[in-house]
Amino acid sequence: MVWVLDDSQFKTINLIVEGFATIISDTFPSTAKAGDNISGTITIRNDGDTDNFRMVVTRQDNLEVILDEIVNLLVGATTTSGTSTPFIMPSTNMNLLIETFHEE
Repeated sequence: MVWVLDDSQFKTINLIVEGFATIISDTFPSTAKAGDNISGTITIRNDGDTDNFRMVVTRQDNLEVILDEIVNLLVGATTTSGTSTPFIMPSTNMNLLIETFHEE
């Protein structure tokens, strides 16, 4: 007898970090089929007292950076940025790491 995988899921628990830029939302899909074109956006808000931020999205399966953008954002303002080129969903589950940084 051979067991064939029918379904699986990862659950991510996000760490709350007290910082300057808050990730408000993203539009990356939660499910996809192997071979699908994947793209998405992230929206951040400036909750700090600095104006220069960097948004980075990294694929955790191959460490490819799919979004890396530096933005100038006034205090309290939001901005949305997206992937410029879609990537292909592999035949395994994939995790994305979405990060924001501020300049000191």
